[in-house]
Amino acid sequence: MIKVMHVNHDPRPSRAETMLCRIASGMDGTRFENEIVSLTGVLDLAESMEAIGVRVRTLGMKKNAPNPLRVMRLARWIRESKPDIIQTLDVSPRTWSGSAARLAGDVPVVWGIHHTVLDPRIDKRRTMLVSRACAYLSRKIPTRIVCCSEASQRIHKKLGYPTKNWRLSPTASIWRKSNPTLPPRVGA
Repeated sequence: MIKVMHVNHDPRPSRAETMLCRIASGMDGTRFENEIVSLTGVLDLAESMEAIGVRVRTLGMKKNAPNPLRVMRLARWIRESKPDIIQTLDVSPRTWSGSAARLAGDVPVVWGIHHTVLDPRIDKRRTMLVSRACAYLSRKIPTRIVCCSEASQRIHKKLGYPTKNWRLSPTASIWRKSNPTLPPRVGA
């Protein structure tokens, strides 16, 4: 059994949370054991996930005020859960989960990248800063980087992400096509 810890950041109903839950629920339960950790608050889909046997935990970190003590708690949870891999889908969890994984004994980390546009006129200043910091950390933390599209690969390559450990997985694009009520993504 392969244990996967998914680390998420935003408790609001979001595409990342929905994608995360679809990924976890779509994995073969005879081969994979999933756990979801929300850095900030309770996921809207937590009850649905727990109903199918996915453990959901919340760190309670304040969204704009990262707390090193919470990162230590995440490291402790990683040591207790003993995941074989840690997977993230959002910008902030990349930094915190990677740091916690190192503290917990260097568990392999996979970064999922879904941003297809990073534009200072559209994105928050904090998102731009964290994305640039992640470009530096991308050479040290993730074992693998999975991009949902060629557009996301291009934009992150421009930021300085290494390309040696990248994989292209269009599952997000396929999922989007099967959910036509979602607004189109710019640049995808």
